[in-house]
Amino acid sequence: MTTAADSSTLAERALRSTWVSALAGLDTSIAELEHDLAVERASLVSHALRLARPGPVPPLRTARHVGALNLARLRWVVRTLPNDLSEQKWNEPGEWLKNSAAEWMRDQLAMLGPSAVEIARIIAQSEGMAPGVIVEEIRRRPITIDPMPALTVRDIVRRSFGDQVGRVDPLPLTYTAITQLHGAELADGRRVMVRVRRPGVERDLHADARVSATMVYPLEQLIPALREPHPIGFVEMATRQLLEESDLRNEALNTAELGMTIEELGLSGVEVARPIPGLATRRAAVFERLDGRPFSEAAHTLDVDKTVAALVAVTIEAGLERGGFHIDMAPEHLMVLDNGNLGIVGCGAMGHFDLETRRAALLYLTSVLSGDFANQVESMRLAGAVPDDTDIAALVADLAATEALQPAAMMMGGEESMVGGLREAMTVLLRHKIRPPLEEVLFVRNVFMLRNLFATLSPDISMMMALMPLLQKLPELNARLNPSPAGES
Repeated sequence: MTTAADSSTLAERALRSTWVSALAGLDTSIAELEHDLAVERASLVSHALRLARPGPVPPLRTARHVGALNLARLRWVVRTLPNDLSEQKWNEPGEWLKNSAAEWMRDQLAMLGPSAVEIARIIAQSEGMAPGVIVEEIRRRPITIDPMPALTVRDIVRRSFGDQVGRVDPLPLTYTAITQLHGAELADGRRVMVRVRRPGVERDLHADARVSATMVYPLEQLIPALREPHPIGFVEMATRQLLEESDLRNEALNTAELGMTIEELGLSGVEVARPIPGLATRRAAVFERLDGRPFSEAAHTLDVDKTVAALVAVTIEAGLERGGFHIDMAPEHLMVLDNGNLGIVGCGAMGHFDLETRRAALLYLTSVLSGDFANQVESMRLAGAVPDDTDIAALVADLAATEALQPAAMMMGGEESMVGGLREAMTVLLRHKIRPPLEEVLFVRNVFMLRNLFATLSPDISMMMALMPLLQKLPELNARLNPSPAGES
């Protein structure tokens, strides 16, 4: 038995959606985008895995990587090394070398431009999946980037849409390393928002994936200490996400899918800006205008319970209920609307589960909470992540011996205990060469990303309490995804 979302295309869902029908032509636009992007979207994971492997590297980008690394080391010699020597930090050479390498990498990324800045942001939100020392260094010294000049934005909009879009506001509403959102006006006078992609960033993203993989892959094979954290897995994950984000036709289609999902889940207190039909290209996409303030400035004014429920629903619950889930809910895609609702202004990347993967994800969640370590491994097997030569008994024993994964520790130890438990689980799985599918990795990563959003919303939010309504639904979800023989007849 499957739900409607399992068997329906986005175009079919659009025909049933009141949210879609509120904007003339949106159903047709969704069908066209789904058709045009079908092959690319179906091959996102395989494309990412191919890019994240050693191979021919672009010489100019490679030279920039090498130059940036050498300059980062030189800055470290001048700025940090004298202090380290005076404080005798070199007395612990292993720890000192790790911290120094993290400092080099952070500074190298800062010199490589927008695509590397976006990678740094993903690293900062990927504790447990990226090396912890690098996560901490980037959080300690965040990497920022200036917005694009207004003239550049106007030129991209003109090249993408001609005279269909008239005035574009000079100052951005929000911006990231990849895209920038501006208020604008259509030729017919409608107030809208237009998101544009930075020039050259798509080319650099492809190049950076291949350069990073070519540098990291042999190190992972040659150095035993790097095999366990599996850094090439992080390159794969980041590449898969960035491939999708860099084509703004995906942004338009993902936003439509997210809007329909929110409607199907019956969520209140959250609004999604609809994509304007016919106005989406690789470099720019136009959306309805939502009036409000940036999330980072006004999050404290939102209804906390409704906002938490909405964020959990679109990032976690939607994956189990509907098969599609938001995988990068950055503050720059959120607004606090003038009517008090949470506004979502774009969706760069969506994860998708087929029915078997949904069952595996559900089994993993329930078995983690119940302390059923054998079923934690079984969920990985269902997802196709367990190699034939895996010592299942040893893996189960290692999970069971991990104190942070004991249900009492995760449930009663507060937010850090739950997040720490998931982080430790990933460490144990990687140690046994378990490589979960990229979509599942992105799904688990949402928990870490939610923690950062909740901290902006309110310092008093408990991750366990935020997830509790969903956890209470797990038995019902399990009955629907795994019906008894009698239920199927």
